[in-house]
Amino acid sequence: MPAKLYNIYDSTYYDSKDAMLDARRKRTNKYAKIRYYRKKFNIVVKPEEYELFTSNFHRIKKVLDIKNFLRNHYVDKIYKDANDMDIYSKNYQNIKNIEDILPFINNLETIE
Repeated sequence: MPAKLYNIYDSTYYDSKDAMLDARRKRTNKYAKIRYYRKKFNIVVKPEEYELFTSNFHRIKKVLDIKNFLRNHYVDKIYKDANDMDIYSKNYQNIKNIEDILPFINNLETIE
């Protein structure tokens, strides 16, 4: 039987019950948000990607509807197709805001 203040998930001992409860609360919050992103936005966020995703979520959610368009986008690309020019012009500022994390967005798994 493990000790009272031992966490089997990350193999750590806690100094107090409050520290243990705080860590449990943070872990529960993290996995609840991951489930929320999967249900609401159809995105699979891995636990190791969680910090980067949540810190940039306000920018990412603005371009989720054009994620397929962004797969072929790169910096300073010139579009010749009318449909592509229309999408790019409507979302120009949002695309410019996420260009630094574009590889991360393209690697996110989506549930269809």
